Amino acid sequence: MEYKDYYKVLGVEKKDDKDTIKKAYRKLAKKYHPDNNPNNKRAEERFKEINEAYEVLSDDEKRKRYDTLGSNGFNGQGFDPSSFGNQYSYDFNRGSGFSQSNDFSDFFNAFFADLGMGGMGADPFSSSSRKSARRSPSQPDSEASMTISIEDALSGREMVVSINNKKVNLKIPKGIRPGQKIKMKGQGQNGGDLFIKFDIQNTATLSLEGDDLIK
Repeated sequence: MEYKDYYKVLGVEKKDDKDTIKKAYRKLAKKYHPDNNPNNKRAEERFKEINEAYEVLSDDEKRKRYDTLGSNGFNGQGFDPSSFGNQYSYDFNRGSGFSQSNDFSDFFNAFFADLGMGGMGADPFSSSSRKSARRSPSQPDSEASMTISIEDALSGREMVVSINNKKVNLKIPKGIRPGQKIKMKGQGQNGGDLFIKFDIQNTATLSLEGDDLIK
């Protein structure tokens, strides 16, 4: 996963205050706004980067978390979120029923989505966002999907996820396959169970086809 240098994106310094960051953001946002750059995909992508950077650097909690990442040396091009340990929550990639308008990068979604997105996002596991997989009066089970790396699928992993603003330990079993589900008892809507369906993200050098690892 690529590390995002949000300070560089906005052309500001780490020591700069919120007002300076806001001024830089407004200037760049105006320059690269899609209305001022019709049919310009490069400007559109730049505009998305600018918004993402401002989303983090304008928020005290996100900025603190981001600065902690940088101070721990995670500022190279080959950034691996798993190497930072399990202290951060992960936001699930929603499937049908969990879709959320979000143009932010995988880097953002891995480390900041659980903190909210400027009022645009919603907790996919809140009572208003859940999709009932098999509803019954006594046990309304819910279902969500989550994309993990092929390395995590092969070796297994433990991480912390955020469900209804509650931190829950999730253990991904070793050798899990695409489409496989695990059950989190009592974590669904109104005390029902939550079923998590896994998708596997292939890399440039490794991919899974059925039970076969392709190099």
